[in-house]
Amino acid sequence: MTDRRDMPQADDSAFHTAWCAAHFATMREGGAWAVPRTGLIFQRTGQALVLVARMPHDPKMPISAAELDQMQQDDVDLITAKFKTAGIEVRDRTRMQ
Repeated sequence: MTDRRDMPQADDSAFHTAWCAAHFATMREGGAWAVPRTGLIFQRTGQALVLVARMPHDPKMPISAAELDQMQQDDVDLITAKFKTAGIEVRDRTRMQ
């Protein structure tokens, strides 16, 4: 069993940078990566990670449309910052439409 003290902490930037670089390296051109908690879908386009879709709000969700939008944007901002430290550009195509 892994001792939790040996696991990376949330503020372990070297771990996050390495994870982002390794994750991006495993993606093929046109490959997709989904973030289930907020319904974001990214696609590898050249040397960039491009946000291509956001899950729409459903009135049956326990949060409002504004809350979902804020959660999604918070994830986009965090993902953009983390991948930037690995030298990977993140673009948001969903806000250009």
